[in-house]
Amino acid sequence: MTRAVELAASADDPGARAATHKAVGDLLFDQERLPDAAEEYAHALRLWRRLGHRRHVAGVSRRLGKVERERGQYDEAAMRLGEAAGLATAMGDRALAAAVQVGQGQLAQSAGQANAARHAFTQAIRAFDTLGLVRRSGHAAALQGLGELALAEGRVAAAVQMLTDAADVWRCLAMPLRRARTLATLGDAQVACGHTEDAVATWQTVTDLRERTVVADSRTL
Repeated sequence: MTRAVELAASADDPGARAATHKAVGDLLFDQERLPDAAEEYAHALRLWRRLGHRRHVAGVSRRLGKVERERGQYDEAAMRLGEAAGLATAMGDRALAAAVQVGQGQLAQSAGQANAARHAFTQAIRAFDTLGLVRRSGHAAALQGLGELALAEGRVAAAVQMLTDAADVWRCLAMPLRRARTLATLGDAQVACGHTEDAVATWQTVTDLRERTVVADSRTL
């Protein structure tokens, strides 16, 4: 058990416990420890439901949707994202609604529904741009989704551009594991463009990012 989880279990303030569980869930999700991430998010969700914090409930439901999608539980993911979307709409929170739409696009992409995914990503990016929320994680995730769709459709030049833009946002946000995921796909796109040397350099960056992050995590967990 990490020190953060121990603190979460012992904190007197339920809001602080919920925030810690959510933060630990984020870390575990980035490390692709999906069952552990789901457990932490579920703890946070229960606490915030009791406190009546609708925005936090929506945010964690969105994250649980992402976890369930990655686990292949598409019906559960759709339910979680639907709850988050409903709460965001009820609160008039356009930024959260756009972030949820990214999650719904990712779910559609995973289910092989390319057109629905493209529409969701495009609408989310427009919302982020309108709100002035560029260089945010949702914006990067939407760009990455569009880049992956472009690569799958053989539009390799467009894929390289969008994946490069997404990786740059992750870099600015200091999110190395997300950046590494995007760069791994960018390397594939570079190979498809015939830029093998660029791909090798990109994949080396992926290796370096993952190795440095593992070392950093081992010092903080």
